[in-house]
Amino acid sequence: MIKQKIDNIEFKLREFQDFSWLNNYGKVFSVIDETGSGCISFGIEDNNKKYFFKIAGAKTIEAEVSQEESIKLLKEAVIKYKDIKHPNLIKYVKSFDYNDLFVVIYEYAQGECLFDHWNFEKYKKTKEITPSMRFKQLPIEKRLNVVYKLFSFFETFIDAGYIAVDFYDSSIIYDFKTDNVTFCDIDLFRKMPAKNDLGENYFGTKRLKAP
Repeated sequence: MIKQKIDNIEFKLREFQDFSWLNNYGKVFSVIDETGSGCISFGIEDNNKKYFFKIAGAKTIEAEVSQEESIKLLKEAVIKYKDIKHPNLIKYVKSFDYNDLFVVIYEYAQGECLFDHWNFEKYKKTKEITPSMRFKQLPIEKRLNVVYKLFSFFETFIDAGYIAVDFYDSSIIYDFKTDNVTFCDIDLFRKMPAKNDLGENYFGTKRLKAP
């Protein structure tokens, strides 16, 4: 494992990868480098506009798939963002190949992930309340508002011919200041009809998967 920095933001990889080209798009202010998808993601700000760059092809430390499979899945995800349109789905901007990487750009969604596993150690050390716990303490009306939007989103992607795969609270971003909710990470959604062709290790968190 090696540690790298860009704009004083530190991230970890199994092997060095040059990300200096990201500065052509603005200043990096955040990173997510511990995902099973094999992707690494950066928050980038340019002229007060924020974007979310999701990149496949680097050798990340928590990848559960090969670099080739990570790129394939992210390219397939682009099709889903073009097919599924909902006001609470994160906004797709564009995608492109960069050397041996594949890059997808979204508008940045302000808020906190309701299952941000990459921060679990921080919560243990600081005893800080997690976004999930904060959400559960909200008035019932605010929580129900998220449920209604979630149902609306499900109706939308079902009408588009998809079923949800690997969609759980890590795919929900909640802004505690504005009460806005954003759904994201629909990369593994499948066209209907669909069946489990992966066995017991199909994508998803073990605490929610059927036996």
